[in-house]
Amino acid sequence: MNIIKIIIGVVADYGLIAYYAVKSLPKKETPPEWRVGSKGDVLLIPGLLENWVFMEKIGWDLNQKGFRVHTVRAIGFNAKPVDWAVEAIGEFIMSNNLHHLTVIGHSKGGVIGIKLINKAIIRARISKLITIACPFGGSFWGYFWPANFELSLGSKLIKGLANGIRKNEIYNFYPEIDQQIIPNNGLILKNGNNQQIQVIGHCQILNKFSLLEGIGEVIKLKNQCYN
Repeated sequence: MNIIKIIIGVVADYGLIAYYAVKSLPKKETPPEWRVGSKGDVLLIPGLLENWVFMEKIGWDLNQKGFRVHTVRAIGFNAKPVDWAVEAIGEFIMSNNLHHLTVIGHSKGGVIGIKLINKAIIRARISKLITIACPFGGSFWGYFWPANFELSLGSKLIKGLANGIRKNEIYNFYPEIDQQIIPNNGLILKNGNNQQIQVIGHCQILNKFSLLEGIGEVIKLKNQCYN
């Protein structure tokens, strides 16, 4: 791929990240429209230092298609350890009595999603897990910030992440180039249903129409439940 195109794509992605970071500061609650729907429930799990605003295009698209869209306010900007977030989200799923749930996780949110389906009591309530730009192999950047160390290359969490995943039970979307997940081969999930989206950038993928189409196709599939 042309190096100029990569540089432009990465710069644009950081611009988008900055835009969403500013936009998300005053926004604590999701739109009230997201609580209404008749086709089922979707849970969005944003990545590190993100809240639901980063995934709002996905949320609006699914809500307009008839789904109730949930986020977990307790995890805030998702800066706490993965295991803490798993407990908080698991409690949210149980307390709201959610069943046949589609979970969509971006980046660290995808890691949390995989950990959720490793909990038997939660696993039975999830019908589909979709991951986006997820660091299955960890990332070089994980070494540079304590809150992100558990997502670094070769960490204990990353080494055991894919254990027990059955073939094609997780739907994984990833960009052509991701400046946040280094090396990029860590974007591929072993035994996952992997699909590349033609875009450069860790967050620009969230706004691609082809991603929305892909998610829509996955949700149409028969509920599988992780039993």
